[in-house]
Amino acid sequence: MNKNESKLNVIAQKLLKKVQLYASSDTKVGFMGLSMYPNTGFMINWDIFFLYKALREAPIEVRIHDPHIKGSEAIACGIWLGRQNKDESWSQSYDVLILSCPHIFYLNNLSKLGNLFKENKPCLFLDLYGVLGRVNSIGDSISIEDFTVDYDNEDLLGGLLPIIRPQIEN
Repeated sequence: MNKNESKLNVIAQKLLKKVQLYASSDTKVGFMGLSMYPNTGFMINWDIFFLYKALREAPIEVRIHDPHIKGSEAIACGIWLGRQNKDESWSQSYDVLILSCPHIFYLNNLSKLGNLFKENKPCLFLDLYGVLGRVNSIGDSISIEDFTVDYDNEDLLGGLLPIIRPQIEN
């Protein structure tokens, strides 16, 4: 196991522990973003893909949404983006949402993201890049956590934190 794989394994284990605090028999986790950089579909972030696979192996039902990645590109990598079928609703079905790429689309629609969580149950909104620092709440029973507090800025998710934060702040 190389250094990056080891680091991702540690992050995946911490992520899994946080998810399990909100787990039930039908736990659903949603990743918001699969792109490497915000507001672009330039390339898939393989670190996020690793975390996605780790949760699926747990086994936990996991979905990914990204407005900038083409569905055909994701499917070629073995990932299904969005809803599994046209009749399935995204509303009120998630225990945990993970902001895994801070696209402006998500940041401008935080209040709508609150509708994706299960009602009357404690839920978690995890911010992998620490860009939601000023947001106090998106719902009564939804905890918002900055996942970066345990990591060195240079060390988190392929060293993207110092690159992504300035893009969002401007």
